[in-house]
Amino acid sequence: MNAISLDTAAPMDWAAKSLGCALQGNLDPIALIAGGAALDQAVDNILQATMGKPHIFNLGHGILPETPIAHVEQLLKRIRG
Repeated sequence: MNAISLDTAAPMDWAAKSLGCALQGNLDPIALIAGGAALDQAVDNILQATMGKPHIFNLGHGILPETPIAHVEQLLKRIRG
């Protein structure tokens, strides 16, 4: 199976509708630093856009050093939820 990795600039809803392959990405690492409702909304947007399609959830550019561990735990709980 082919897949395309998307960075934070690519709209996931467009990619899920337009590209005929599995997708990887594209949570903005700043949303992960922010945590709280902003993180939940960003995660939900990606999950909703890719529902029923092959998708590997990850960050568009990796975890930044200043990211609170509690926010990573929030992310994992939301994805696995």
